Amino acid sequence: MIPSDSRSTKLADAASELLFGGDDDSRIAVAVASLDQLFRDITGIREDTVDLRDHSAISVSAGSAISPLDAESISRVDVSPLSLGG
Repeated sequence: MIPSDSRSTKLADAASELLFGGDDDSRIAVAVASLDQLFRDITGIREDTVDLRDHSAISVSAGSAISPLDAESISRVDVSPLSLGG
């Protein structure tokens, strides 16, 4: 685990970059990656951790919505005009 003072510094550095760092995409990406790693270190959640609730459809007033994991797999399907015969 990262010491608390180090976590505070990492959080402050990344937040400062995101809030005041301008529009340098590579610096923004580094700040986001730093926050991602910081939060993973704090929570213990790894990139491959899956919440069991993500496997289930969700009831909504109009019926049910597909699960987040099913939605993710659909977003990977090629729906370009060429694949649709357009």
